[in-house]
Amino acid sequence: KTSQGFQISSQIIVNLELSQLDYLAGETVNVKGTATKSNGLTIDQNNNGFVEASLGDAKISGTIINGTFDLSLTTLETMAGGNYPIIVSVYDKDSEGNILNTGETRADLIISQIATSLEVALDKDLVLPGDSIKIAPIMYDKAGNTMAEQEVVLIVNDSEGNIIAERMAKTGEEIILVLAYNHAPGKSEIILES
Repeated sequence: KTSQGFQISSQIIVNLELSQLDYLAGETVNVKGTATKSNGLTIDQNNNGFVEASLGDAKISGTIINGTFDLSLTTLETMAGGNYPIIVSVYDKDSEGNILNTGETRADLIISQIATSLEVALDKDLVLPGDSIKIAPIMYDKAGNTMAEQEVVLIVNDSEGNIIAERMAKTGEEIILVLAYNHAPGKSEIILES
């Protein structure tokens, strides 16, 4: 007699439920989902079901309860902005600690950085009336990286506190400012606002 056909599988099907895909560096990502064996049975802590999640250098692990998992993974504040995969691995073990079944899923998250400081780069610090000066605004994030193409307000005051130039600029952009022939002598000031 021949039995009916059957399949042997060690696969766990992992469904990931993310409430959003965009996060700021340092924010907490709520990692929720379900884990079921390919035969439909749920994984849980009674049969040694575990879950691990990683996002860049941030990692967390936990147990699976009634086929579901719910973890809170905090991203690093110094994480550079960009696209990162979040990888969720699920497995169960036998009574001797051997891994029996496994499953994995992933999703791409966008991590944005927060500006923390502004800096002004000048080509010279001594200028005569009628001369030009090159000004470049630079913005840094919490990771210490420069943030290009961010809009800032650039204000130039003369030594008497009068605004001689005010304009929108992008970080990393070089601006050439020509001083008037009647520019007041003394220390002028460049202000960046974001």
